[in-house]
Amino acid sequence: MGSGRDDFTRQAVTAVTGRDLLPDPPGVVGARLLGDATVRMCGILMEEEAGTLICLPGNRREMSFLLETEVLPYLRQQIHTETRAGWTLLRSVGLMESNLKQDLADLATDPQHRVTFDSFAGQTNIACGCRPIRTRKCRMN
Repeated sequence: MGSGRDDFTRQAVTAVTGRDLLPDPPGVVGARLLGDATVRMCGILMEEEAGTLICLPGNRREMSFLLETEVLPYLRQQIHTETRAGWTLLRSVGLMESNLKQDLADLATDPQHRVTFDSFAGQTNIACGCRPIRTRKCRMN
């Protein structure tokens, strides 16, 4: 996301989600502001039925700061509160895989959780998974 007139991130988000634009931050109806809009270092987070959309600034330092201070705490909360099994795919651009592995190491401390990384062309895909807890089978006599 950028702060200039040539940034169309918010318009693209409204086109995809069907939400309306706002003149002031966060810039999209129902979006949560990430960071501080007064220093132009902000992103947005929107929860939709189909998933969560997170847009971060294009500057690597700003992106990394918001990932560490806003996005990862949000994801940690989500992964520990949701009990459903399944996978979530996160895509990041401009962040080194080694930094992401270090920052996300505590997500996979539970044996039921798994985090994998796949990097190419400046992009890192992060797959976060949760296996179902096995239950004992009941025998019918």
